[in-house]
Amino acid sequence: MSLLRRLAELFRGSAADAPLPSSSPRPRVAAASGNAQPPRFNPALIVEQVCKEIERARADHTDGLSQSACWRSLKERPADIQVAVMFAVLARYRATRANDWRTRQLYPSMLTGLLRRNLPLTGPQLADLLAAWEAQPYGLQDGLPGPSILGAVERYAEKSEVTGPLRTRLGRIQKRAGSGSHGQAPTKALRSIAYRAGRLLDSSATGAPPAGPFAKQIEAQLTGVSPERRARWGKLLVLAAEGGAKAKPSRKWLHAMDEAMAALDRSELRHEVLRLLDATTPDPTGPDQSLDIVRGLVWASVNLDHGEVVGALGRFAERCFRKVRGVGARSVSLGNAALWALSEMADEPRAAAELFRLRERIKYVSTRKGIDARLGDLAQLTGQTVQDLEDLSLPDFGLGENGGGALAGCDPAHLSRCRRSGLVASRAIIPLASRSSCTPFSHQPA
Repeated sequence: MSLLRRLAELFRGSAADAPLPSSSPRPRVAAASGNAQPPRFNPALIVEQVCKEIERARADHTDGLSQSACWRSLKERPADIQVAVMFAVLARYRATRANDWRTRQLYPSMLTGLLRRNLPLTGPQLADLLAAWEAQPYGLQDGLPGPSILGAVERYAEKSEVTGPLRTRLGRIQKRAGSGSHGQAPTKALRSIAYRAGRLLDSSATGAPPAGPFAKQIEAQLTGVSPERRARWGKLLVLAAEGGAKAKPSRKWLHAMDEAMAALDRSELRHEVLRLLDATTPDPTGPDQSLDIVRGLVWASVNLDHGEVVGALGRFAERCFRKVRGVGARSVSLGNAALWALSEMADEPRAAAELFRLRERIKYVSTRKGIDARLGDLAQLTGQTVQDLEDLSLPDFGLGENGGGALAGCDPAHLSRCRRSGLVASRAIIPLASRSSCTPFSHQPA
């Protein structure tokens, strides 16, 4: 027994309380609270903790990043820590097998969530993200969340100039997206990527409308048009295709379309839109990507005179939902676009009439439910009920609220029943009025 331990037993009575020999490492003593150092941050450990919590949630048949308490608390941490975690996730993604569920689902979801938080990313950091996206061997559409990465670059470009490696990477992304994939023409997603990358490189770039039979028809019609007028039409068509490729129109896009339409002659534009709606018949057996132009123009028709386009929109919607034997509806997406446009025309009573007519003519259950939803939207915009809209959409043939004109003193409820039964012409309704309390206007006493 060493001398130190003997002395400890002698004076303290326990060897456990004896000080450690000088050769042993001394434990670190916590500093005073005012000088305490924060624990060292390790982003890889945070990523691992999130993965473990998600795995436990999956075992309980629940899924999603919201199931991880570590992920939820990460949002409250400083921005530089969140950026570090983002690149730790990227490193894990690139190091994990492609068939691992984390690589296919979890890591891209984590990156998407972090990229949407408007973190202060630098130009070199964004260039690294673009490089990782470009390096994917199976294309730009799968794997890493490319559109979210471009969104982060767009926010950066609003405050700083795109130069150096970041600009080089954007050019490579634009070229790869514009060339298509596996020898095929670019899809909607790739065209959108190429367009956004091109706008980041040159904000004045307008791009080109998608290729297809419909685009060729438009190109032929613009032959011989003056360069200035052709440029205005080209800008409108590109903008229409850009919006038509998305799930629904945004107010910002509709405002941009209104500005592009204002640069053209209004009567000429209205004439062309009406002509396109009446002349276009989608072919479901030969998909045409350039029909996104039509979809965008249908959405933008809410910027035109509602009374002049409502009839053409109704006929176009009916044609799109017409069934082709062995295939189905001609174009559900274009038909739904026309239904949306009609539901936005709250100041035009004929819009509701077209929706009610289409609900009776179209036999697809899902489409009829969609029309009911559109009628609900229209009723909310006008501050009425769907029943009121249906009453107002019926033809009145010059009859006033109380039968003024052809009839007077007729009960409004009775008049509504007559309209619904089809007895709306004066020759049919007057005999019916003789069997009720209605008195023909011509026989009223002076």
